[in-house]
Amino acid sequence: MTIAVSMSLQQWAEYVSRVAAEKGWQATTWENFVQKMAFAIGELDEGVDGGLGVGKDPLEVELADTAIRLLEALHNLFPNWSPGRVESRHPSQTPSRFQSIEQLLWKPLSKISKAIDCWRKGDRKDAQICVELALLEVFRVADALGIDLMQEIAKKTHVNEGPPPPHRLPRHVG
Repeated sequence: MTIAVSMSLQQWAEYVSRVAAEKGWQATTWENFVQKMAFAIGELDEGVDGGLGVGKDPLEVELADTAIRLLEALHNLFPNWSPGRVESRHPSQTPSRFQSIEQLLWKPLSKISKAIDCWRKGDRKDAQICVELALLEVFRVADALGIDLMQEIAKKTHVNEGPPPPHRLPRHVG
């Protein structure tokens, strides 16, 4: 599949899920939901470092990683999810870019945490809504910072399609 930034969010969700499956990465299920959301929280934590200039990757890469993890979860766990919240976001709801990185990333982080709380209660529908809202907040942060998140997702997905980096290559035992 040719990467097209103009793909719909649902197409992106399907695409990143397929790439992850081809790499042998475990799909998000209700049983591993907390672990997968913890990975998304980790990406946001790395985003703080990236935004402060002390991380391995810049903030835009970590926002793309977070969005990819959330899109994969939505595709695999909540097949009836709706991208409407993200696609219809209004510029007036974009946070101020003059907030600190920590303040900007608080909303997506809190939505992911709320999704985990919903999982603990066994509430799939509210967990889905929280993941959708977390994705919305990631896009809002990108908008506030002038980051073209769809382009960053495309770049990151292109990297993920390639061979694994040397530290992820299987070790030859023999």
